Amino acid sequence: MTNHIISLDQVRKSFTNKAVLKGLNFSVGQGELVALLGANGAGKTTTLNNLLGLEKADSGHVSILGHLPGTNTVKAQIGVTPQGT
Repeated sequence: MTNHIISLDQVRKSFTNKAVLKGLNFSVGQGELVALLGANGAGKTTTLNNLLGLEKADSGHVSILGHLPGTNTVKAQIGVTPQGT
């Protein structure tokens, strides 16, 4: 049984009627290293913003360490260094 640190289940997000995330599913287990790669517009930034609680998915479920993104519990346990502000 894997201890999922990050979990996304059927995550959907649209901006002005343009679907960016279309049922995204993935999980990251304890000790795994993951990179998000893709072309411009693939949804990488939107995915990270949902994981950080900066944006909310239109539907689906996102969790970090078993909690909703952006909660004080999660903020106290993770660190983020964005490329730009």
